[in-house]
Amino acid sequence: MVTTSSPPRKWTPILWSRSTRNDKSRSSGRNGHDKPSGSALAREIRGIVLLLFGIFLAGALAAEGYTQLHGPGGGNVRGNFGWIGALLAQPIAQLLGWPAAALLPLALAAHALRLFGRLGQRKDRSWMVFLFGMVVLLPIVFGLAQGGVRDATPLAGIWGAFAAFYVLQFAGAAGAWILMAISLSVLMAATLSWNPIRVIVSKRVRTLDEIVPPTPAERAGLDPSKEIVVPAPEAAASVVSSSLLEPSPEEMPQIDHSLMRQGSMERGEEPALPIERRRERSSKTPAAVHVARETEKINAALEAFEPDNVAFTDADLPSPELLTPAPPRNTDIGKRELDAMGVKLMDALRTFRVEGELVGRTTGPVVTQFEVVPAAGVKVRQIANLSNDLALAMRAQSIRIVAPIPGRGAVGVEVPNPTAEIVAFRELIESREFQNIRAALPIALGKDLEGRPIIADLAKMPHLLIAGATGSGKSICINTLITSLVYRHTPTTLRFLMVDPKMVELSVYNVLPHLRHKVVTDNRDAAAVLKW
Repeated sequence: MVTTSSPPRKWTPILWSRSTRNDKSRSSGRNGHDKPSGSALAREIRGIVLLLFGIFLAGALAAEGYTQLHGPGGGNVRGNFGWIGALLAQPIAQLLGWPAAALLPLALAAHALRLFGRLGQRKDRSWMVFLFGMVVLLPIVFGLAQGGVRDATPLAGIWGAFAAFYVLQFAGAAGAWILMAISLSVLMAATLSWNPIRVIVSKRVRTLDEIVPPTPAERAGLDPSKEIVVPAPEAAASVVSSSLLEPSPEEMPQIDHSLMRQGSMERGEEPALPIERRRERSSKTPAAVHVARETEKINAALEAFEPDNVAFTDADLPSPELLTPAPPRNTDIGKRELDAMGVKLMDALRTFRVEGELVGRTTGPVVTQFEVVPAAGVKVRQIANLSNDLALAMRAQSIRIVAPIPGRGAVGVEVPNPTAEIVAFRELIESREFQNIRAALPIALGKDLEGRPIIADLAKMPHLLIAGATGSGKSICINTLITSLVYRHTPTTLRFLMVDPKMVELSVYNVLPHLRHKVVTDNRDAAAVLKW
C-alpha cells in the first residue's frame, strides 16, 4: 500500500518560531495571567451589561405588575427600581402585553449568556432567536384570541391588538389562526428543531395505519421496481447457464437450533429465542408494527419468487479465466533500481552521521524493506527519528522505519518502490493459499511485504468496518470481498443481502444469483430486509 504524506518541512524556521512562542508564553506566565483579546473583552462587557439590564428589567416589570394588581395600598414596590424602572416597564408592558414583556428579560439573558458565558454555541443562539420570536408572535396570538379588537389589552398590548386586527382583515378568522400556527411551527422548527405540526400529523397517520388492516395484495407484494423477476427455466437456458438459477428452499442448508441452544448453555448464555417468540416479546409501538408489517410483506414476496428445484455444485463456480491475468514482471529493471535505492539510502544515513551496513532487503508489491545493521554506538532512536529527513533525501512520498525488526538484529527502512506492482485478483484466486484454506468465508485481500497472498476468513470478522480517505481503495476492497465469496460459494451455500443507499457501488450485483433480494437503495426498506 502506498502511503502519502505532506511536503517536507523547513525545520529551522519552525523550531525558531516555536522557541520564540514558548519564551513569550513563559514570560507571560511569569508576569501574570494571560489577558483576553480586545474583541473577546468587548463581548464579555456587552454580555455583563445585557445580563444586568435583563435582571433590572425583570424586577421593574414585576414591581409594575404588582403595583397595578394591588393598587397603591400594596406598598411602594415600584419605588425600589426608581423612575427609570417605571419608565421602562410601563411602555414595554403597554406595547407588548404582559406575557410577551415577561419573555423579553429571558431573551436578553439568553443573548448575554451567548456573548460571554457560552460563546459560539448554536444551542444558545437558537434559544435566543426563539425567545425574541415569541416576544413578537405571542401578542398577536392573544390579540386573535380576544377577537381582534384594536384597543390595547393587558395580554395583547398595543402591538398585538394592532397586528391581530389587520391579520383578521387580511386572512379572516380561520386563515389568521392557520397563519399563526404556521409561523409558530416554522419558528420552533428553525430554532429548536421541533415541529409540532409534523408530530401531530405523524401520530394521526400511524393511528390510522394501525386501525386499517393491510389488503392481501399489500401483505404479499412489494414495490415492482424492487422485485427480482426469475425467468422460466426454458427461457433462462437460452440466455444464461443453469448456474444463474436460484435454489429452492429444500436445497438450502438447514440450521439445527437445538445445537445453537446447547452451545449457548455451555457458554453460560441465555439461549436465543426462536424468531416467533422474539416477535411476541417485541414492543407494539407504531414503529415496531410498521417494521413487522414490512418484514411480512418482504418474506411473502421472497417466498413467491422461489424458482424450480435446481441444485448447484462446485462445477457451477465461475472460472478464473474470466479475470484479467497478472501482467508480466521485468525483474531485471526492478533489481537495478532497488540496488541504486539501497546505495542512496546508506549515503543519506551517513549524511546524518548514522553509520551502518546494508545486509539485505525484502521486496513487496508496493514497498521494499531495507535491513540496516547500525554500527557500534549508534542508537536505534537516531534512525527512528529520521523518517521525514530520509523521505526528503530520497525524494519519496513517505518512509516507514521499523526499529528494530522483530527477531532480527537490524532496523527496517521501508521505502516505496519506484514503480508499484499491480496485484492481480486472479493471481490471488489461483494461489495455493486461497485454494487450500479451510475457512467458511475465505476472502483475498492482497499481498504482504514479501509478496505472499493474504487470505483471511470473513466469518471471523463479524463486526468488520471498512473506512478510509477518498481514493484509498474502499470500493475496490468491497468488490474484492464479494468476488472472493462468489468464487468459493454457490447460491446453495451462500446468500447476500446488500444495502446501498448511495446507489453507486453495489447496483452492478443485481444480476447476481446469490442475492436474496434486489440491492436495497432506500433506507426505509433496509430495516425490514435485514430483519428477514
